[in-house]
Amino acid sequence: MTLRSLLLHLERTQNISLLDINGNIHTSSFLEEIINSISNGCNCQSLDCTVAREQVVNSLGPKRLELMADDAPVDQFRQIESLVVAIDEAFNTEALASRSK
Repeated sequence: MTLRSLLLHLERTQNISLLDINGNIHTSSFLEEIINSISNGCNCQSLDCTVAREQVVNSLGPKRLELMADDAPVDQFRQIESLVVAIDEAFNTEALASRSK
């Protein structure tokens, strides 16, 4: 799966806007931070790099821990948890599709 296809999946399933009309990252600062964490954790130089489930989920670990603090914004914690579920769904869907070929 590419970073671009993962972000498109997240847009569809989470009802969020991550990419602009030209395919560039265009989003809120919180979501941009999440995308940058994924991109850095997967050593991506472009949206067309290949990402793996483990890399993606592990790259979000530090932010998830930060958002578990008592004084962290609850809405951001809920959003990152929802994103992790959607990320799993994206990789599950891809794995199932490859098995049916």
